[in-house]
Amino acid sequence: MIRDAIRQRLLTPGAPLVQSAIAEAFGVSRIPVREALQYLASEGLVTFGDDGARVTLLSTAEIYELWTLRAVIEASMAEATAKNIGPSELDELRGLVDAMDHAKDGDEWSDLNYQFHMAMYRMARLAQFASVARRVLTLIEPYSRVAVKRLQGKDAAQSEHREMIAALENRDAQTLRDVLERSSIRVRALMVDWAEGRSATPPPAATPASQAARAFVNRLFPDGVS
Repeated sequence: MIRDAIRQRLLTPGAPLVQSAIAEAFGVSRIPVREALQYLASEGLVTFGDDGARVTLLSTAEIYELWTLRAVIEASMAEATAKNIGPSELDELRGLVDAMDHAKDGDEWSDLNYQFHMAMYRMARLAQFASVARRVLTLIEPYSRVAVKRLQGKDAAQSEHREMIAALENRDAQTLRDVLERSSIRVRALMVDWAEGRSATPPPAATPASQAARAFVNRLFPDGVS
């Protein structure tokens, strides 16, 4: 639930993670909370400092690096994905993209987008590549939601998803590689501009998130969280 709350930006980058408060919210001792935070730190989602644990706050350079890494990893998996994907798996991806077309808000769209890319990693049948790709995807997810909700990146992403589906239908690995790389580089430019304050973006409207993660954050911050 802590991971989901971070990924869905319910716990924002830089937010403090007080072990006693989290333990009370879950109704457990501090030991499992400490273990959970240490595990999330190993994934890069949590950072420990002199003032305790915080949600990892990425610098502009780290944002650039992670989206560049995503472009490299996803593009490198394209050939295996185009080769190994089965008919039912292609239907699964089509269903996710169709569901994104009808998503009621940016949070629902982002959850489906996350599932789409995770599914593609699985379909490549490259376990080690997929492990690294999943970690990068989860690290950038709080920032991907900014691209969707504040920077109007959803329409361009949906067009790219359709291109990916068409490439997979034709088992066209080169086109899939090109689209995946182009997509990451496009969002990288958006996010670097945003991180450096060059994008004027109004705050997003409050939208629902996963029930468990929202319930956890409500227990952690009973007076509300921005």
